[in-house]
Amino acid sequence: MASQTASVASNTEFATRFAELMTAFPEEAKAMLATAVAEPEVETQKGKRAKKASRDPNLPKRPKNAFFLFTASVREEVKAELVAKSEDGKIKVADVSKVCGERWKAMTAEDKQPFVDANAEAKTDYEKAMETYYEQFPDKKAVKAVKAPKAPKAQKAKTGFSAEVEAEAAFNDALPDGWKVGAAGYLGGSVKDTETGKAMKFKTFTEAVAAADACDCGGITRTKTAYTLRKSSTLKDSAAAEVSWVRVKSENGMSSSESDADN
Repeated sequence: MASQTASVASNTEFATRFAELMTAFPEEAKAMLATAVAEPEVETQKGKRAKKASRDPNLPKRPKNAFFLFTASVREEVKAELVAKSEDGKIKVADVSKVCGERWKAMTAEDKQPFVDANAEAKTDYEKAMETYYEQFPDKKAVKAVKAPKAPKAQKAKTGFSAEVEAEAAFNDALPDGWKVGAAGYLGGSVKDTETGKAMKFKTFTEAVAAADACDCGGITRTKTAYTLRKSSTLKDSAAAEVSWVRVKSENGMSSSESDADN
């Protein structure tokens, strides 16, 4: 019976402090709840619940934060004020926590400083006490889990494209009729495949030339990923190291597809 009474008292004290912390510092309260709640009771095969593990009596208690220290200093005063205002003389723990939180928020940094200093001093004492505790009970010291190495990031699929420099040079040397020597720059407007509607791209220079000769286009532009057929025959500057081969314009001075690309 005595142990049950102590347990109830402990739970009540925790609930009071937690409610006060939740009022003033909701985020801190969540963190505290994550570390302060004891392990849940485990249900046995017979349906009975196992007892909670008792707290190590030698383990130093964590220091109260600045807000808790302030609350402890004014709790009785706040309770007395609320009881005096209550019609039946009864008050709720949540009401006390609310008033304490409101007072704390209204305080200036200068007013809070004594409690902040007291908390800092308590932290120092706690750290020293923990060092002594681990010296006396080395087996209690938690071993940091070794993090598993991160899996390497998946590499982006390579395009498998490489410029056919020799084929390009041979083409420039032979320079078939209707073509100009390759030059740095790009041609506007991609030529689309009439069946798929997609831009016409080729992995080899030879394939690109054959396709260009078979259709009415402005020329070929070599990009980082492919040889592409282009509508325009007007060479434009490029900062992407692109190279283009322009088809010679017809008598009207413009390929039939160039006007569409430039418009």
